[in-house]
Amino acid sequence: MSSVNAGNLAASQDIGYGPGNDAAPQDVPRDSGAHHARRAEPAEDEPRLDPRAASHHDVFVMDQRVRSLSSFVHDTNA
Repeated sequence: MSSVNAGNLAASQDIGYGPGNDAAPQDVPRDSGAHHARRAEPAEDEPRLDPRAASHHDVFVMDQRVRSLSSFVHDTNA
């Protein structure tokens, strides 16, 4: 259990970690290595991404063109 001693927090004997410690608590790894893990290869039956798929920029340009043509058609029919 932690206690306050003259305004400073004392290290708890129960957990082996005090607020001023630079080291990680005992029995707790600093780095689990999870962020170093690689994604498993896709299964053979899993569909692959189409390399011909449009980029975000291509979609944006197409959207602008559709809006322009829609505006033109609307003005023509008015």
